[in-house]
Amino acid sequence: MIERPRKGRNMTEPTGPLPGVDADQHSVLAEEVRAYLVSVRGGAPFLSSADGRLLVGWIDQGVPIAAVLSAIERTARRRAGRRMRTRLTLRACKGEV
Repeated sequence: MIERPRKGRNMTEPTGPLPGVDADQHSVLAEEVRAYLVSVRGGAPFLSSADGRLLVGWIDQGVPIAAVLSAIERTARRRAGRRMRTRLTLRACKGEV
């Protein structure tokens, strides 16, 4: 059997689901973050493919969902103070996570 090389443990290269997180739980966690991001930013009820990959990477690495939600909130407040008009993305929140 040919083994696939393991990817590194950074935000851009997920290694796959954590041993304790099944596919259903993975989906529930991702949906919770997506719904919160959409409620904060308003507008389109979906994630870009880049945001989706970033979110899956965070979940795979075991980043607590509460940390991601807090990062979204802090980033949204900072952006509101600066009156930024560009769309809020998870990539914009990456530094807070």
